[in-house]
Amino acid sequence: MLCIVERDADKEIIGWIIATDIHDAQRQATTFGKLNLAQALSRMEFPRAGKHELPDGLLMLVVA
Repeated sequence: MLCIVERDADKEIIGWIIATDIHDAQRQATTFGKLNLAQALSRMEFPRAGKHELPDGLLMLVVA
C-alpha cells in the first residue's frame, strides 16, 4: 500500500493518490494527468517501505 502526497509551498497537503502498488499508482497518475509522476513511477518496481521524495515536490509513503 502506498500514498503519494502533493503539497504546496507551505507544505500543506493539496492532493493525494492512495494505491495498492506502484502500478496502480502509475495508472492513477496517468488518469489524473500527472504525466511527470507517471514517468517517475514507471522507473520504480518495488519501492522499500518508508518515505520517498519524488519529482515536483511529491512525497511517497510506502507501507510494507
